[in-house]
Parts: sequence; structure tokens; C-alpha cells
Amino acid sequence: MRRLFTASGGFVMVLLVVALAGWWNPWNLVRLRQIGEWALWLLPLGVGLLLLRRARWRLLLAVVVLGAAGVAWLFDEPGKRTVVGSSTDGRYQIVVVKSGDGLGERQEVKVVRPAGWDTRESQRPLLCARAEFNDAPPMQYAAMAFTGPYEVELTLTDGARHRIGFDPRTAEPKLTLDVWCHLKGAGVRSLA
Repeated sequence: MRRLFTASGGFVMVLLVVALAGWWNPWNLVRLRQIGEWALWLLPLGVGLLLLRRARWRLLLAVVVLGAAGVAWLFDEPGKRTVVGSSTDGRYQIVVVKSGDGLGERQEVKVVRPAGWDTRESQRPLLCARAEFNDAPPMQYAAMAFTGPYEVELTLTDGARHRIGFDPRTAEPKLTLDVWCHLKGAGVRSLA
């Protein structure tokens, strides 16, 4: 019993560290963020193993949590991240990330520097467009292309073109276009 308690405590600590590292993620590593999200799914299992005394309840908890994580993994849309363009030298990609936020679908256009496990992604998007209550945003991206080594041109559905530069080291854009995402801060331009 004592060994199980110690192992469960260690498991919870490792999950907490991984989840915090994925949330903090100063290196903008895509894989670390994804692993951190899965650590949050497994955290209730570790806490339950610490708190529950009977083996039967521990087994039931393990089945429920792992089953829920498995179902979430199965229904995780592979189309959530779509590469829509690459720089001429292949060092950078433009990626569209789709996610639900409870009120509708959110679509972010980001710059990614692909490198396997060392893949880095900008924290702020070039463009964020959000559908509210299933109403399509007034404008979305229509086309994207690299116009220079560190510059992307976004063409929106209303025909407007925006050239946005980005930092080659961090892939952070110099400007973020906001369509119903309600982003705040310097370098954010609201379009709707």
C-alpha cells in the first residue's frame, strides 16, 4: 500500500511538472504543449490513485479516465492543423489551427518553424477569426503566401490584403488581425 501511495505521488508530481511546462512553454514547442494537454487529462487518475483506498475503486477510476482520454484522442480531429503554405527555403510554414471554444469555432493562422520534436510555433496568430454562435465571421482568410523570407501576405474574403512580417527566431508576427476573437494588446488590429 505504501509503495502504491509513493508511486502515485510521483506520478502526480511528474504530471504536474509536465502540465505546467506545457502551459508555460517559453520555447513555443508544439510537442511540449500537446504533451502538457494530455498530462492534464491523466492528472485525475493520479490524484484518484492517491486518494482512493480500495483497489476496486482505483481500477474503476483508471478505466473511466483512460477511457475518456482514449475517446478524446479518437475524436481529436486530424484536420485541426492544416499546412497551407511553405516558404521558398522550407524553413517556415503557414498553418491554420481550428478549435472550438464553447461558443463557436475559432480559426487561427500561425507561422510554424517545422523541425520534428523541435517544431516551434508563434504564440500569437497572424489572423484569428471566430464564429460566434455558429454565425460565420464577416471575413476569413482566402489566400496566403510568403512574399519575403520573413513576411506573409494574407488575402481576406473581403478582398483586403495584409502584409505581415514576423520574427525569424520566434516566428512571432509583428501584427495580429482580429475578427471577433477579442484579442488585446499591442500589435492587434481589430477588423470587425
